[in-house]
Amino acid sequence: MTTDEIGVTVKPVGPRKLTLAEKLAKFDPATHGGEAMATGRIGVEEF
Repeated sequence: MTTDEIGVTVKPVGPRKLTLAEKLAKFDPATHGGEAMATGRIGVEEF
């Protein structure tokens, strides 16, 4: 932070967070698509 004649200036530190548009542009359905669980049925899912 630095002080100016009229107040305080705050500058962000670290990498900038991606916007939703940037996240969607990086999304690859071949890599991230499909089922979240690779296992079979478990617990109350058993019939």
